[in-house]
Amino acid sequence: MSKMDENAPLLDAHQSPPAGLKQLYKRYQKLKFEDLEHDSKILDFNGSHLPNDVEALEPLKPSYLEPLFKRFDEQDGSNVFVSQDSPIYSHKKLPGR
Repeated sequence: MSKMDENAPLLDAHQSPPAGLKQLYKRYQKLKFEDLEHDSKILDFNGSHLPNDVEALEPLKPSYLEPLFKRFDEQDGSNVFVSQDSPIYSHKKLPGR
């Protein structure tokens, strides 16, 4: 067992979810499909409008990402292929940059 496993909280599959999560689930279960596009709480990274708190940063190039992904490949890294730039986003409420 790794150190990460030792510190992980025990999860109970039968435990009831928090009230806030239940309310959110109910809200989106009842929401009409066409209303999802206008919901301010959903981040649509493919859309043309990002919320004020979210900023698109310089995308990362495949030449930068591919060596990083290969380090995490469980085999020899030969099956890792990054074909396009990967967009990066920043949120004002999340620290770091």
